[in-house]
Amino acid sequence: MTSKAKTNPFTFRCTWKPFTDADITWVQRFFSLLPPNPELKHWKNMTATELHLCDSGEGQYNPNTDEFEYRTNDMLTIGAYTITKTITTDIIERVNSTTRRERFNYVVHEPVHIQSSSYWEPDDFDVAELGEARSLADALKMIFLREYEFLFEAVAEAVSIEQMQKEQTDFHAECA
Repeated sequence: MTSKAKTNPFTFRCTWKPFTDADITWVQRFFSLLPPNPELKHWKNMTATELHLCDSGEGQYNPNTDEFEYRTNDMLTIGAYTITKTITTDIIERVNSTTRRERFNYVVHEPVHIQSSSYWEPDDFDVAELGEARSLADALKMIFLREYEFLFEAVAEAVSIEQMQKEQTDFHAECA
């Protein structure tokens, strides 16, 4: 005979643990250990003012009460990025058995700005999922690598603009 926990997909055996002040302290410690590079100054300043806990407003269905339960402090905001903590179920199927394992999942969201093609329509601002991580450290690494990607894109664009300006001045020097 199977138990209700094994057959009901909405029942979790993993106990909910919200983000706490200890998580904020850990994130601040992570940022303080970054090297003293000038491009990382923004990250170090972010932990002082732009790091806080909030509720996402998403609920989990509880079949015992037939209601949605809303969790508190399930979202950590770091600058413009958010990390939402959820419980997910991994189903591992083998030849002779099926195993369910619950674990915490950290979903990272980033802001997205889409420019309008028309003068009359406003620009669109939205939030997109950057990815999922198995730990808070992996979620922070994901945000950190995304910011470095933006930095490298800006550097590449600046180098290409400088190269184009140099070619234009060389062309004008040859024409004169």
